[in-house]
Amino acid sequence: RNQALRWRGALEGISAEELDQVGRLQNPYGSDPEDRFVDLIAWVNTEFTHHAAEIACLRDLYHWTHVAG
Repeated sequence: RNQALRWRGALEGISAEELDQVGRLQNPYGSDPEDRFVDLIAWVNTEFTHHAAEIACLRDLYHWTHVAG
């Protein structure tokens, strides 16, 4: 919960102009250097949700095959 509040606080400190800035992406693995900063933030949120769902699925699978089985 604390980490979510820190992430939200960091995002709230970004101005609309900063969100629209182009050229802040430095990822050499496929990100477009012409993407806006807000696009990076959206991608990070999507990736976090995706990986959290995978972890939850594995946790549930382990539970039903080792604990409840």
